[in-house]
Amino acid sequence: MYDNNRFDEAIPYLEAIFDRFPENELVSTRLATAYQKANRLDDAIAKYENTIKNNPQNTMAYLSAVNLYRLKATQTSDPATVAEINKKAVDILNALITVQPDNAIAYMNMAAIYLSQNKYQEAELNANKALQKDPTLYLPYIYLATISQSKGTNDYNNFIDLEKQAAKAVGKKAKTLKTQRDNARNSAVNNFRKALEYLNNAKARATDEQALADINNRISRVNQLINQATAAY
Repeated sequence: MYDNNRFDEAIPYLEAIFDRFPENELVSTRLATAYQKANRLDDAIAKYENTIKNNPQNTMAYLSAVNLYRLKATQTSDPATVAEINKKAVDILNALITVQPDNAIAYMNMAAIYLSQNKYQEAELNANKALQKDPTLYLPYIYLATISQSKGTNDYNNFIDLEKQAAKAVGKKAKTLKTQRDNARNSAVNNFRKALEYLNNAKARATDEQALADINNRISRVNQLINQATAAY
């Protein structure tokens, strides 16, 4: 039924299997996907949250619920609703971390949620915690690279603005603006180079061809930004 896209019909059977084998990753993933395809996200979330209550050590239930909340957040454009959904996902991850403090995937998901909200400090903290728990992961390095690239872009835009101001200024003001300009450019270059370092770390750990292709594209873009920022002006 699942393989033939008869998701509504497959759900009762998948639920029955999940109740007997709640830690089976394939069953949990297929059940979540079937709920999603059948437009029953709320039912799916309720199912996994109930499983968490009955078995607080069920890692797959936590992660499945979080993934569904993250999917749900992408289906609305209302900022308040998105924030509310993300908070529920974070609450579930915090509950998982309470019972499994060394769960690297929990910290990695936390970092992804905070990154989607542009909460860079929280995202960095959780990405680094994920790597402390499991240094073989590559996604936390992607998140850290994204943050550094974003910071570098902001610095570079500031550099451009200060460049324009310095060109029009004279005397002491011009000197001050040129110093600020140079500092902004140096900061941009440092952040871009940090992003490149993170991406190379991710590349060394990733094995999936699609992931590697994405990382290589990111590396190419960051190298362009580094060349642009280090060009003479």
